[in-house]
Amino acid sequence: MHKIVIRKLNHIDISVISALIIENAKHTLSSVYSDDQMQAFLSYYSVEALQQKMIRADFFCAIIDDEIVGVIGLEDDMVIGFYIKLDFLGKGIGKALLNYIENLAQYKGLINIQLASSPVSISFYEKHGWLPVKAIYPTYSGVIFEELLMQKELIAI
Repeated sequence: MHKIVIRKLNHIDISVISALIIENAKHTLSSVYSDDQMQAFLSYYSVEALQQKMIRADFFCAIIDDEIVGVIGLEDDMVIGFYIKLDFLGKGIGKALLNYIENLAQYKGLINIQLASSPVSISFYEKHGWLPVKAIYPTYSGVIFEELLMQKELIAI
């Protein structure tokens, strides 16, 4: 495996990131989301929606050999938009991005961070020290989702 470089996402990356997230979602979430949920999810990560999210959050991408292979964001104390390109799942990219965002949150003085996990990702987060808090039911484009709010305490630096 080649070296993973993590850098701040810029606006010219948005269409690549949108495509990466949509491809990942169609593969990993279609078994747990209804058709209505999938359509709402896909619009939530459209190019236009990502442009709006970049105003409110800091996003970073993982790059291997000049190819964007993953993305993660931090909005206040919430991890958002965390996806890995399908061909690169299980190769340590998710762990690297999660460590990066946890370190950034510590640097910003946060004592804990949260995320909303779909059912398919819970075991990944638990393996990396995240704890379940409660079931939540966010609504996107008028469609209700069932997710698990998870939290991780950060060590003060």
